[in-house]
Amino acid sequence: AYEHTLDKGYSPNVSQLSYKVIGSILKDSDKRVIDTFLGNEIYDLNAVDFSGFRFFTEFRYFFQWNAPEGYYFALFGGFSNENEVYTDRRENSFEGYELSSTMLSRGLGFGVQYKLSSLLSLDILGGYNVSNVNQTRIMTETNEELKLNPFTKDGLRVSASIGIMF
Repeated sequence: AYEHTLDKGYSPNVSQLSYKVIGSILKDSDKRVIDTFLGNEIYDLNAVDFSGFRFFTEFRYFFQWNAPEGYYFALFGGFSNENEVYTDRRENSFEGYELSSTMLSRGLGFGVQYKLSSLLSLDILGGYNVSNVNQTRIMTETNEELKLNPFTKDGLRVSASIGIMF
């Protein structure tokens, strides 16, 4: 993530504003049960692979003149593209899928940013987030592409981070 104060020290009208840009790359895996033997579940530890990216930006208005410190109001939005691939590795099994999701989100919130030392800062944000989600699923056994119904999800967004100031 990167945060920058707009025109600090040059303009009394703008020094209360800042923007923050957050980016992340997703790469993870998850397990699924393959079979049960003598009452014990046997897992495939890499059955599901997750990949993709997320991009998020915040525009902040600080209530004090010492931005980026203190209490602030934030408008935020983001975009993510995520893929989930499930492969069933059992013998003679052709089950599996590839789920591709794109999400466009926006929201608003309130937060506070503290200067912990001359080098570190603590940022806490809470707000309301609305996201539009589009998904496409490809089934492995039929290679059929299904466009799932778009949907909207909303909820509370809470974030806390420690940053380095330079």
